[in-house]
Amino acid sequence: MEFILKKLLLITFLFVFFSNANANSLLIWPIYPKISEESNATSLWMVNKGSVDSYLQVRIFKWEQNEGEDSYSSQSQLIATPPFVKIEPGKKQLIRIINQDEASAGKEYAYRVIIDELPPTQNPQTELTENELAVKVRMRYSIPLFIYGKGLTDTQKPNRDSELWGDLQAQFIKKNNQRFVHIKNSGKHHVRLVNLQLNLPNKDPVVISDGLAGYILPEQYKVWSIPHSNVRPLSLSANIGGKRYQIPLKQ
Repeated sequence: MEFILKKLLLITFLFVFFSNANANSLLIWPIYPKISEESNATSLWMVNKGSVDSYLQVRIFKWEQNEGEDSYSSQSQLIATPPFVKIEPGKKQLIRIINQDEASAGKEYAYRVIIDELPPTQNPQTELTENELAVKVRMRYSIPLFIYGKGLTDTQKPNRDSELWGDLQAQFIKKNNQRFVHIKNSGKHHVRLVNLQLNLPNKDPVVISDGLAGYILPEQYKVWSIPHSNVRPLSLSANIGGKRYQIPLKQ
């Protein structure tokens, strides 16, 4: 089950989600749902922008990172209601995500909301096994969801310097003659990296990841391969929360 989830959760759809089957399309918002310490629930809206009915199954998985890799597992703390929906063309549907247990104080918890678009012939009230889903799903949407315990807000702030994201620490590593950049997040919040690049002296930046590079959860790390270069990079930078930040780099 975990292998299938890893394979199918590679792409996170960021703004408008389109299904190419029968020219059907689904709009989902908000794209970054969260549950704060003051609340025990949040909402997702889904609009069928296509011309045929949409049959959807909604599930929630616990999201963790171990040794730089994402992992997903079943959980019982959060429930989605209703878990199965049929949305007619031009109609919208509200999905409530309810937290049944109080989050530990001062901690952030990560989940993935998985929305599977099923074929019209599939009974929307019948839960499919993971093997069946791998064959029958027309489109899968993966949405990050974060929960915050008492005393921890969802606000992320760089520390020490306005241009430096001090909760991150990067260093170069080498394995099998391949160079990598290892970035650890020592903060209490996840970090979402976009347009990750190495900045070189008197040269154009070396792009490590164009677009979404990925998420680093609290106290975890991720690793990216980098091109070989004889030039020592001056710095490492990425867009975080819509602004360009330097990432502390251990040379």
